[in-house]
Amino acid sequence: MKRLLLILGIIVNIVATARGQYVTSGKIEYERKINVYAKMKDNADDENDPWYQSMKSDVDKFNISYFDLAYCWLLGTALI
Repeated sequence: MKRLLLILGIIVNIVATARGQYVTSGKIEYERKINVYAKMKDNADDENDPWYQSMKSDVDKFNISYFDLAYCWLLGTALI
């Protein structure tokens, strides 16, 4: 009887450790930074172009966007 319980305990321990740890849910945050001056410069004919100079003074140099991805793994299927 002791031998049977010992073998059963070893098997349960092996199965529990073989299963591993998995992340079942979480959140990933992204940041995208775009250089607006470079985009406008591509559209301008010349750096001395009045349109380019007026827009350059009106807008920020970088446009920063933030994105969040939340995920949950449920019953073998990823739910986004």
